[in-house]
Amino acid sequence: MYTTLISCRQLMEAPAESLIVLDCRFQLDNPDYGHAAYEQGHIPGAHYLHLDYHLSGSKNGQNGRHPLPDGQRLAVDLGALGVGENTQVVAYDDGTGQYAARAWWLLRWLGHDKAAVLDGGFAAWKAAGGAVDAEPPQRRPAASPSAARCRRRWTPARCKPIWMKKHSRWWTPAARNASAAWARR
Repeated sequence: MYTTLISCRQLMEAPAESLIVLDCRFQLDNPDYGHAAYEQGHIPGAHYLHLDYHLSGSKNGQNGRHPLPDGQRLAVDLGALGVGENTQVVAYDDGTGQYAARAWWLLRWLGHDKAAVLDGGFAAWKAAGGAVDAEPPQRRPAASPSAARCRRRWTPARCKPIWMKKHSRWWTPAARNASAAWARR
């Protein structure tokens, strides 16, 4: 189990069936950069998480640029990607690690200890000869412990329109607004 950093070699040797990789690339001055970079190439099997849509909550004008997301919503989203109790999660970005570290921190905040940041990020992965893929990954939905605690409010029927999209763009601003409307019911 890796709980802080994981090397490229360790990630290459990790068993894929118990591993979820999160691509967290982002640029504050170009919010579309991360998803475009992800579509150009990413670590095989990686899921893209956007800072504004996945790793932050809704802004109300008084809570900052990237407020914490709703814990229940985040737990359900991560469970939809396959994050479960025994899943090792590895986050990476292509900068100084700040966006991957945010994903790592949020996972720890939810109580998921098996979370690590890829040491050196995407650049180190490519330099180590790691494979790069442009295909969206297959999802393996799992009931994470955090999601199980939130089940009364977030049932699969309520979440299905958001996370059962055809490809990696499983969360859009429109879906986020719909999700917020469901939460107010």
